[in-house]
Amino acid sequence: MEPVLSVAAIAQNTAFIDAIKNTETVRDRPLQITRRVGGGITIEGYRSVRFSKLLPIFMQYGKKFTITLTSSLSFPVKIDCSELVEHTIPTNVDNIAGRSKFSDVLCVVLGGEMTEQMSSGAIQSFSFSINKLEFKTALSIYQHSSVLDIVIWPNKIIVETIKQSDNKGGLSYLVQTKPEVFRRKCLQHNQQKAKPSQHSTKRAHAHKKIGKRSKKNFFAFLH
Repeated sequence: MEPVLSVAAIAQNTAFIDAIKNTETVRDRPLQITRRVGGGITIEGYRSVRFSKLLPIFMQYGKKFTITLTSSLSFPVKIDCSELVEHTIPTNVDNIAGRSKFSDVLCVVLGGEMTEQMSSGAIQSFSFSINKLEFKTALSIYQHSSVLDIVIWPNKIIVETIKQSDNKGGLSYLVQTKPEVFRRKCLQHNQQKAKPSQHSTKRAHAHKKIGKRSKKNFFAFLH
């Protein structure tokens, strides 16, 4: 017998789906979102999607994913989502022993093989052929100091990294000293909307008073 979702769980899934729909772009196919029996959700339609775009939404609504890759670009990315029932502790990829190159470490963590290596300025990208990508694995890689993002395609994973450099004006130095510049802040569970500041509240009251005064002067002019 399949578990029956509570009203709160159904509402949370609805909010999660709405947030995912807002990430759709013109380059994607229309996102097809299917609710599975038991509370699971399947998302299909992305031509490609960045992990940095998905992460804040998945963290806010307590979700994790499994993405099964194909051998063709003719299919969209398929994301199977489920509840994140326990605290996720990402693996520290620096603790992988016996590997000297970061690309080799990524091969071990992803459980696949590197198919291409590309460079553009200070950015170095590694393309991997893998069978599937788990949320915890993506989170472990994304939290590494040299990783900018993970781009998920139907048939491959591309890890974008910053080339190591001692240049204090370069990206490598900035990502070490100011990582917040390169990271979207993840929304915490049950985060409330920010309240308007005292300054903005006073300004709103001032505009309201001016509006009333102008309206009063207008009717006085008519008489």
